[in-house]
Amino acid sequence: MSPEDLATIRSEVNFFIHSASSINLRAKLARLVSPIVDASIQIANLALMCPQLDHFVYVSTAFANSHLHDPKTPRRTFIEERIYSLDDSDDALDSAENELAEVRKLGNVPESATFPFAYGYAKHLTERLLTGLFSSSPVSPLSTTTLTMIL
Repeated sequence: MSPEDLATIRSEVNFFIHSASSINLRAKLARLVSPIVDASIQIANLALMCPQLDHFVYVSTAFANSHLHDPKTPRRTFIEERIYSLDDSDDALDSAENELAEVRKLGNVPESATFPFAYGYAKHLTERLLTGLFSSSPVSPLSTTTLTMIL
């Protein structure tokens, strides 16, 4: 993108919808971090540079909570459309950033996460990173910036 295009986006855009992602249920996590996690963080950071930002919509997937599925009682598993933390940390962004550092170092899903496949974990981690970014965003206190997740 040209510097002029970026300047136009920053000065005029107030609503972002991010719905593009790689959908590869068989890929290893190391191959999913860039197109899912990193790309989403880059778009969120661009949005956060827009002084008129009102909304950022991130379209995710039901697979982001696939770790909650209980194969022993498949018809009884109720999963709400919300972001589930993997730990009891009070700082969601710090916890997710620590996980991302571990993923970059080891190249796989942390042992504490019980996802059936890496794609679901990548989407779940992205949701938590975005939530943390927007909850601690430097956007003007007069802003009504909201993050909306569509699962």
